[in-house]
Amino acid sequence: MRIVKIRVFGTFKEPFNNAFKADCIVLPAELSDSMRDDVLRKYDDVFYVFTSGDPIVGEHHTFEIYSFDVISEEEVSAVC
Repeated sequence: MRIVKIRVFGTFKEPFNNAFKADCIVLPAELSDSMRDDVLRKYDDVFYVFTSGDPIVGEHHTFEIYSFDVISEEEVSAVC
């Protein structure tokens, strides 16, 4: 399974409306809870965590993403 670190570009919603860029990760949905916890400890500086298959570009609860770039990819074992 693959973990992908991305840099997103977007805008916060009202009342801020300011542009931002931030690092996020995309995790496989199949990760066990313990494996997800291990990954999140390694990537503790990320702004947001997406699940594989979820839309990245578009409107989210408090922000909107316009584009993203892949920074890195990492293979992880499915079993923890």
